[in-house]
Amino acid sequence: MKKASEILSQFFDQAQLEKAQKYSSFFRSWRTIVGIDIASHTRVREIERDVLIVEADHPGWAQMIELKKRRILRDINKKYPEFSLSNIRVWIVQQLGAVYPVEREEGNRNEWHYEPPVFGEKEKNERKSAGDDGRLQQMLDSIGKMVKGSERDNRH
Repeated sequence: MKKASEILSQFFDQAQLEKAQKYSSFFRSWRTIVGIDIASHTRVREIERDVLIVEADHPGWAQMIELKKRRILRDINKKYPEFSLSNIRVWIVQQLGAVYPVEREEGNRNEWHYEPPVFGEKEKNERKSAGDDGRLQQMLDSIGKMVKGSERDNRH
């Protein structure tokens, strides 16, 4: 017969494993949720309470997330209700990837360095095809026209 501590340990290990699998599934599905264009320029950094933290490599892509925020939150909360996200916060970064402090030998001073994400060949090719600035500019121009048209309609 197993001790209560062993049963509880197995239960919590299983619960932690299931939670980790959900997070992993969510992080992998980001490209499907937002589309390849946005996913090529953004990365989910973390979930902090009920807020999704996303990194973007350009303010234009951060704006695209902002414009699609309601749909993105709806889709995530439908597929992953346990996260119950209420907001998305976007950080602009110079380069997508993890930021970590590194101690330098001279003077024990901490500096921040970027660790670029590791992509396989498939992701590199997708990023190249989705990543040209002309495409972003076209999207931003289209948004600008929509805003100008809406402002004109509101004046009449």
